[in-house]
Amino acid sequence: MSVLIEATGSLRQYIPENTRLEAAPTVGQAIAQLQLPPDVALMMLVNRKAADWTTELHDGDVLRLMPTIGGGARHAGRAANL
Repeated sequence: MSVLIEATGSLRQYIPENTRLEAAPTVGQAIAQLQLPPDVALMMLVNRKAADWTTELHDGDVLRLMPTIGGGARHAGRAANL
């Protein structure tokens, strides 16, 4: 299984372009593998659809991570608890 990770905005400093994960069954587990700082607030999309920590990932999926400006944020530190 291979999932492409796309980062936008300030998240690009943590995630190199064309990052792929081979063993990430859920969005939360993928984010935990990326080892983002725990205070990074982000929004998550899988194949351009809103996702949450428990959204399952499949071969060929694209996980897009976007920084949030305020409100409704999901912090990367939560992924460590999944």
